[in-house]
Amino acid sequence: MPFELHEDAEIQALARLLDPQAAEDRCCVILSGSPDGGRESLLDAAVNHLRGSGQSVLYSRIDLDGFEPDVVSPQEYAKYLSSKARDGHIDQAVEALAAGLASDTALRAEPLALLALAAGRDEQSEALVALADEALEQGGVCWDKLAPNPDQAVVIHLDDSSHLPALVRAAILDLEIPGLTVAISCYSIQDSREVVGKRSAARFELMPMDEGEVRFWLRERVGETAAGNAAAAYDACRGSRGVLGLLAAEGEWNAPLTPAQLLDRLTASCDEDRQKTVRAFLVHAALCGENVPVRTILEYLGVDAAEIDDWTDLIDETVGEDSEARLFGSRFQHPSFPGEIVYGFREPASRERLRLAAPDDSRRRVAQQFAAWLFQNRPTTTRAAARLLAELCFLGGIDGDRQALERELAWWAGDADLDALRGLLIEERRPMNEIWTAVNAVQTHWPPQRVLVLLDVAKQLGVDKQSESALYTVRAGLLLRLQRFEEACDSADAALAAAGADQLLQSVLLEQRGSARRALGRDAEAFADFERCRALRLELLTAGDGRVIPLLQRSLDLLRQGGRTEEAAVVEQAIADHTARTAV
Repeated sequence: MPFELHEDAEIQALARLLDPQAAEDRCCVILSGSPDGGRESLLDAAVNHLRGSGQSVLYSRIDLDGFEPDVVSPQEYAKYLSSKARDGHIDQAVEALAAGLASDTALRAEPLALLALAAGRDEQSEALVALADEALEQGGVCWDKLAPNPDQAVVIHLDDSSHLPALVRAAILDLEIPGLTVAISCYSIQDSREVVGKRSAARFELMPMDEGEVRFWLRERVGETAAGNAAAAYDACRGSRGVLGLLAAEGEWNAPLTPAQLLDRLTASCDEDRQKTVRAFLVHAALCGENVPVRTILEYLGVDAAEIDDWTDLIDETVGEDSEARLFGSRFQHPSFPGEIVYGFREPASRERLRLAAPDDSRRRVAQQFAAWLFQNRPTTTRAAARLLAELCFLGGIDGDRQALERELAWWAGDADLDALRGLLIEERRPMNEIWTAVNAVQTHWPPQRVLVLLDVAKQLGVDKQSESALYTVRAGLLLRLQRFEEACDSADAALAAAGADQLLQSVLLEQRGSARRALGRDAEAFADFERCRALRLELLTAGDGRVIPLLQRSLDLLRQGGRTEEAAVVEQAIADHTARTAV
């Protein structure tokens, strides 16, 4: 008989919430509890219960897994999904869907969500691929085409409330499709409004089971002795519900392992020195969540860069796909971790067991130290990197940084969501200081399109004269990066009109406008801008303003490369004179 992790009453209660005929005025169900596999197994069981009662259900789990919708193509995402699958392959229907979605060159968020929907379906929901194909119209995505037949229901599981950009999650929750129920997982500590906002929702809390309940529950299924062993293992893992399923799959009923014993067993084939490092690697890997960046962890543990490939091979042979333990699936490449080999745990319960190998205070300290190193040594420029840090902050009790990361993730919208983001900010009339704080924090590493949305909102809400020059200056720089040169000229003109007597700002704007004019083939106008820019900076340097030296040194190099030796000599002499004056 199949090994079921939940009582029939619990399964039936959730099934009633998923049944569209009984949903009433509710758009989603919140699954709350520990991320140890229990939420997923309960949802699977509830869907199977609906099917067993005669209901036709299309069921899928969406997890974009930290992908950047504005830079990752559907083909790359499909390739990633296949590398992460247990058999290393993805079916032809999903590959064909990815090829169709790839024709949409805008690289928007919806195509990836649609592909994730089709790829995450279970074996009884093949029809989702056909529905996804129908949802593609004129290079776009029409979600309402996912409406099933009248006798079908659709259940979409958003695997974790932090895995999707906030506006993508909101768009899915707001779908008005007959028969649709969206189930979204979150931690017990998260308030419902943090997950679904003001939407109507039912919350289903998974409660932990104690040792006596587990023993009674298992007695009829596996026998008295095995039930006692399984209950002891479950209790040693402090109620990680998914551990029971893992033990059943591994056949460890007669020899249950505590988390510490599991580490001993996994590293038993290593010599003493290597065992210490492999154990430390596993402890840190368990703290990372969904994606385990191998090189990053090994570098943090002090492994020499020249030896990392050898250590990666050893980990593969000890606990990876090539080992008997097969703790991790196959290696894969993740666009949000460039240059990294990334692992994923084959079972969430394995990660939970390893997390419990150390006492709470020790685990908290390890997470804090690892997070501090990552903040200092790895830029948080992708969703996956931010998610990893947010997970470490959660485990380490670093609430301030975790909340900051979660706020940043909420702003991290794909191109398809920019209009929605703009409308949301205008509707909420966010304070101007919040918008400027966001611009200053993200303009160097967010894609320019996202920052432009913030500037558009600031402009529409109204800015003073001083802020106007800053707004158009930043805007001109972003438009240059996007190669929208006519608009960059216009923004530079507007900024110059508001710049007042600030000669340094004027010089920056003249350089921006000159670069845009040169790209448009307006060489004479560009030359005039560059000449005036250099003259202003020389005036500032003569007046003792050393801030312009790096800017003049850059123009000095360009003048030399262009063979303009006389002008280069003037700049070089001005820098030398300033250096001599300040040295006295």
